[in-house]
Amino acid sequence: MPPILEQLREVGFAIQHTPRHAQYRLLRAKIWKMLEYPEMVASDAYKIITLCDIATEFGADAVSMRDTNEVNMCKKDGYELLIRSLLEMHCVADALGVCNEAAQYYPDSFESYTEEIYGAIRAQDLPNAPTASYIPRTYPTISSEYLTRSEADIESSNAQFKRPPLDGTCRISHSTLAAGKPDVYGVFATRPIPKQGLVHKESTTFIAATRSVPAPPVAHPPHDAASIPEAFDSNCFQVRADAHVPNALHTLLFTTFLSKCARDNCPHPLEHPLIAGLTASYGPASSRKFSLQRDIRDPIHFLEYLGIDTYGDLRYDMDVLLTVYERIRNNSFGCVDRQAVEGVGPLFSFFNHSCEPNVSWQVENPGEVVAGQPPTRSIVMRAKSNIEEGEELFITYIAPESPDGFLPVEERRKELMTWMGGPCQCTRCVRESEAEKGLSLKMKELAGRLLGGA
Repeated sequence: MPPILEQLREVGFAIQHTPRHAQYRLLRAKIWKMLEYPEMVASDAYKIITLCDIATEFGADAVSMRDTNEVNMCKKDGYELLIRSLLEMHCVADALGVCNEAAQYYPDSFESYTEEIYGAIRAQDLPNAPTASYIPRTYPTISSEYLTRSEADIESSNAQFKRPPLDGTCRISHSTLAAGKPDVYGVFATRPIPKQGLVHKESTTFIAATRSVPAPPVAHPPHDAASIPEAFDSNCFQVRADAHVPNALHTLLFTTFLSKCARDNCPHPLEHPLIAGLTASYGPASSRKFSLQRDIRDPIHFLEYLGIDTYGDLRYDMDVLLTVYERIRNNSFGCVDRQAVEGVGPLFSFFNHSCEPNVSWQVENPGEVVAGQPPTRSIVMRAKSNIEEGEELFITYIAPESPDGFLPVEERRKELMTWMGGPCQCTRCVRESEAEKGLSLKMKELAGRLLGGA
């Protein structure tokens, strides 16, 4: 293990032992900065500031510090790290808000940051200005057991495929799309399925809908996890996201999952059956918008509402929360009827994409959400053509056709980049890409002959 990762691990142990030690948080934030994880720097920096506020109210001993001067220095460092990380993620509005707050405590220390932020704001008006985002990556603090699907996960999922009404029409095995990659799975037919025959039907309560946007929380957390309602209603947490804002329903799904974890008393969020079998997509193609309010303040507030110690319980630290979010984002399905609906079907998530799929799917019973009752949606999948035993089953993650006809291969690949992390390698994309290359080569040869003849 590289020395810097060993330091990260040791500081993590120290934080687990003394969770309100602000200096340990400061050290870890600096290590995350060296490892170039700005979202993790922002999380620890925000907690440093709040811990120092606790020290101001209850004394330096409350956060394992010697005196007020040490508290002030640590808080100033926290503000600087938070502002710098937000700027690195191009969150200029958030950075300006934090900078203005910091200037109230340290009037002479943040002028240069203010100038830099206003420069970044002006740059946003230029063409091709960067958006507020970071690039998701796996976190070295996440145990390797949570980063791959275990044989037990696959056996458990296959056991669910054997339940009525389908009684084992499908099974999970290594996908034909990724030979030699042991953790890439797909779904295969265990018997012939006729055209329009039922392939799979999955009901899930792991959903969010625009009409189920919850209301503000009770005034005094913590909340008894045993009394958390199954469905969000007027007594639950208000996610700070309008239903028309991109990713708002992902945020609702995320908070729904956290409530399920607390209610089910799950040993670790990444062990929960709704998440354990899912994978995330990482890399530049999966860049994600970042918000101080949505990604740090709101999850901390909600976890406190659930009675979870957001400082001492590292099972709910930011690396875990963002890993959960990415898995939800990468595996959610959506539909629009009288309301927009977003959900996750753990078995549905095993079906791979093809631009010429042999399976169609739709979401059924997208009706009204009944207050106090878990809303349910069913994903119904049918064969688009006759399917043979042992054939891999594919769905489409996008609409491969436009109203005017087929989408060109490059447009499809661009749209699919979020899930694939690279160009789509389905049979249709490979075939059309090779055809385009051949046509391009012929055109060059023709142009060369014409020019040579001239």
